[in-house]
Amino acid sequence: MRFTEKRARTMKQPAEKRILEAAEKCFAEKGFEGSRVEEIAQKAGVNKALLYYYFKSKEELFRETVRQSLLTGFTLRDNLFTGILPTDSTDMGKRLQKAFSFVEGKKDVFRILIMEAVKLGSDKTGLFDMIEQVIFSRINRVLPDTEIRHWSKNRLLLFCFVIVPFLAFIVLQEPWSAYYNVDAQKEKKEFMRLFEELLTRFLHQPQ
Repeated sequence: MRFTEKRARTMKQPAEKRILEAAEKCFAEKGFEGSRVEEIAQKAGVNKALLYYYFKSKEELFRETVRQSLLTGFTLRDNLFTGILPTDSTDMGKRLQKAFSFVEGKKDVFRILIMEAVKLGSDKTGLFDMIEQVIFSRINRVLPDTEIRHWSKNRLLLFCFVIVPFLAFIVLQEPWSAYYNVDAQKEKKEFMRLFEELLTRFLHQPQ
C-alpha cells in the first residue's frame, strides 16, 4: 500500500475532519488491526453510516489519515529545502525546529506508521513513503550530478543515523522523560543541540 503526492484530497466537511482526528487517535493507540470502525465513529460523534459515506472501509480511512499528514509534510518539505543544497547548514537550528514541530504535531500518525512498519508481513509502507516523498525525493532533485553516485550510501546513513533517531525521540519523548523522571523540555533542548551537531557533521562528511 503506497501513498503518493498526487492522490491527496482535501476535507470539506467538519464531520469528515472529526472522523479523521478520531481515527488518528485510535490507530495510534491500538494499531490498524486493533482499531474498530464502531469505536472511531463513536469518538467522532457520528454514526457508522456517515463514516462509511466518507470512507468506504477502514483501510481507506487509514490511508486518508496518513495522506493528510503527507500534505502537511509536502508543505514543510518545500519550506525546508527551498534555495538550499543538502550540504548547506545555513539556519540549521531553525530548519530542525520546523521539522521537529511538524513531527511532534503529527506524533500519533508517526506512531501508527512505525507500529505498522515493524509488523512481520505488513504491507503498509506509509512510513517509508513519507520518508521517501518528503525527504529523499527532494534531496534527489537538488543533488549536483557529481554527488548522485554517493546518494545510495548516504540514504542508508541518513535513514539509520538521522531520521530514525529523530522520529524515535519525538515519539518516545514523553515515556522516556517519565521513566527517568527528567524534565521533558530540558531533554528536548539537549536533544536538539546534539542532533544539530550530528546532522552538521553528516552534511559535511567527506565523500
